[in-house]
Amino acid sequence: ELSLQTKTAESTQQVTRFLQDLSTHSAAWRSAETARLRAFDQQARLGGLQPWDIAFYTQRAHRHPLALSGEEMRGYFPLEQVVLAMTQLADTLFGVQITPSSTLQAWHADVRCFEVTQGHALVGYLYMDAITRPGKEDYAWSLRVWNRHVDAEGRFHKGAAALFCAVERGDGVAPPLLTHLDLRKLYHEFGHCLHQLLVATTDYRLSDIDSLGPDGIEFFSELLERWCWSAEYLAGISHHYQTGKALPQSTVQAFLDQQKQQQGLTFARDLAMARLDLHLHGETYPAAAQSLQQQVVEQFDAVLPWPLGDFERPAQAFDHLASGYEAGYYSYLWSRVYAIDAFA
Repeated sequence: ELSLQTKTAESTQQVTRFLQDLSTHSAAWRSAETARLRAFDQQARLGGLQPWDIAFYTQRAHRHPLALSGEEMRGYFPLEQVVLAMTQLADTLFGVQITPSSTLQAWHADVRCFEVTQGHALVGYLYMDAITRPGKEDYAWSLRVWNRHVDAEGRFHKGAAALFCAVERGDGVAPPLLTHLDLRKLYHEFGHCLHQLLVATTDYRLSDIDSLGPDGIEFFSELLERWCWSAEYLAGISHHYQTGKALPQSTVQAFLDQQKQQQGLTFARDLAMARLDLHLHGETYPAAAQSLQQQVVEQFDAVLPWPLGDFERPAQAFDHLASGYEAGYYSYLWSRVYAIDAFA
């Protein structure tokens, strides 16, 4: 209850029902996936699938005969073309112009600096550090540098946000090219930055989007990420780095259909972690009745198509339990559902 006071969900009961509804609606997928994995196990005569087999066989089961490989898709999404498409999307959706700046300075030559204008007024700055390099984090994240607001003296203060990704550097022949996962991460973090830059309020505290709580913050980023699941949109922005040709929409759709099927395991694991997180922080935590691992197995068995291996300890690697997302891991699924509805 204490954790939810800073989130958009109204009560633990509402969140519990939400997770239970997702568990119920995914039951048919779970049964079909379990049957498919058992068939692969019998066919391969492995005597029981191991955790490292699950993703491999799931990918094989959902391979689309007409779909391009991830490596083939990369060639159609050079970083420069994608950044241009993102800024055009922001203009279309929010009337925001994001243009390269020749005056701003940054911490590395790879960082691209942009000025953000709305209604012919400069409202903030965006720093984009997208390419991997030695010593840089290998994950995607965003940083809220300054909040956009009007102070007590009526002076306007521009906002600033920074976006970090780990797109593989070009090899001298090909420019930096994005996988579908790279695209999703880039658009996701771009959504966070736009959210920060477009908040318009005279109250400095309200201009801090962290005050919305994780389930409020993640909605905007999940919404921008939805465009990476649109075959029409991706086909429209595709541009092969050598030929300049675009992908047919049908080809992109086949690739996305394959990706969505393979995303089932990711969804199930996120759901299991969200259930575990809420369970461990709930009022009925049965510390004396069950060990931590028994509780983990109970929550994971409820939604995964295959049991955990004896050696797997997901709770020990679950840093969200003590990093500001306590009783809040559900936020990713919560915001994704709302984002899908909004996009539709």
